[in-house]
Amino acid sequence: MPDGSEPRTVRVLRSVAEVPAAAWDACAGGDDPFVGHAFLAALEGSGSVAADAGWMPQHLAVVDDAGDLLGCAPLYLTEFPSLRR
Repeated sequence: MPDGSEPRTVRVLRSVAEVPAAAWDACAGGDDPFVGHAFLAALEGSGSVAADAGWMPQHLAVVDDAGDLLGCAPLYLTEFPSLRR
């Protein structure tokens, strides 16, 4: 059983395509289609989430030393003009 001492790395991904779909979906689970690889890839592929649209993918992936995906979270960086000073 893991004791928490195993090396882990958190990576920031610019696209969900940086992770194989099967690995992403195994971590994300099947309960919410809006965090599935296919949905996120469709958003990115259509340009709905892109720098020009004001939403830049900044997904998080936790991997072990072998590069196996241990956890993932879809995240987006955006700037709200109304919050500028």
